[in-house]
Formats: sequence, structure tokens, C-alpha cells
Amino acid sequence: MSGDARALVPAATTVLLAALLLAAPSRDALAQGTAAEWPALVRRFEQQVQQAPSDPGARFTLAMLYARSGRVLDGFKQLQEADQAIGSPAGRPALARQIITETEGLLRRNPRDLLARYRLAFARYFLADHPAAAAEFERIVVLDPQNDWGYGYLGQGYANLGQLDRAIATWERGLAVNPRNAVLHYMLGLSYTRKGDKKKAAAHLAAAYRDRTLYDYIMRNPQ
Repeated sequence: MSGDARALVPAATTVLLAALLLAAPSRDALAQGTAAEWPALVRRFEQQVQQAPSDPGARFTLAMLYARSGRVLDGFKQLQEADQAIGSPAGRPALARQIITETEGLLRRNPRDLLARYRLAFARYFLADHPAAAAEFERIVVLDPQNDWGYGYLGQGYANLGQLDRAIATWERGLAVNPRNAVLHYMLGLSYTRKGDKKKAAAHLAAAYRDRTLYDYIMRNPQ
């Protein structure tokens, strides 16, 4: 398992990873943001971070790439490093607005630019513009329907809007893509607990806790 369950649970507990990105060092990389090319983009920005460790833009971009890949803990670590580079998390909103301006321009030229879509969605999310963030994640799952993590983030978007039933249905769609995603099972377990459906909650939590990395993380970080 690669990911942080608490990064995606309903808003009443813990919210998903609040990732946002600065401009990437290469516009060519942004234009390549398709699912098939994602691993190459991850490697490219990992190298960029190694070459310029104090560059918050590279770190925020890498955080977003990790988020799409389900490496949420790795993404959160990159966000922490980016915060140090810009001084504090208080500087993120201005960066988010910069990202929105940039990515909207990129998407006017190429609406299928998946990386730009992810950057825009998380920038919107970080500014607490939950309707706009959810709308972007809806576009993302259309462009990238075989990525289970996209459904995780979209479901969280619905949860942030108070639409728990839509969130549950979306996370179930994610499990249809990847039944082994322990984080989705965990989110569903918590959600069904909130709805009072103990049978479904127990089944999903049992499936989630079979992943020992997730289980150990939750035990170390009780809510």
C-alpha cells in the first residue's frame, strides 16, 4: 500500500492531502500529463528536486504527481519541504492563485492535459473552493477512468460538500477499478459507520486493515 488513509477520509475526520503546485520547470512536461506518461513525469520531477532541493515549485509538482499515484505520504513530505522553502504554509494561498491562473491558460490550449487538471483541482481545493475542486476531479476521472485514486479525491470532494452518498458511490467506483485499494476501503468503512450500516462498515474496515502499512499508520495516529 502506498498512501495515507487519513488523507482521504470524510471531512468530519481528516481531509485529503492539501497539495498545490508551483509552475513546473518544463512546460513540455505539463503538456505530457497523460496517464501513460505519469511514471516518466514522476522520475523527471524527482530528478528536479534532487538538483534544486530548495525549489518549492519542483516539490509541489512532485507532491501532485505522487498524489495521483497514491503515494500520499510521500506527497505530504514534499509539501512539508515546500513549506520550508516558502517560509510557512501561510504562503500557499498566493501560490494556489498563481497556479490557477497558469493552469487555466494551459487547459485552454489543451483541455486533456491531465497534470494541469490535477494541479488546478488541488489548487482549488486548497483555497477551499470545494465546488470548483469537485468539478475538476469530475473531469479528471473522465480523462483517467482507470486510476482508482482519482475516484478517491473526487469522493472526498463530494464529502467536503456534504454529499456523503455521492462520496460513497464514487469510492465504490474506485474499488471497481482496484478492489485492493485499502484506503478506499477505509474511507468507505468510516462512511458506512457514519450512516449506521455496521455490516458494510465492518466489511470495508476488515479489508482495509489487511493492509498492515495502513493498519500500523492508523494505530500510530489515532483520530
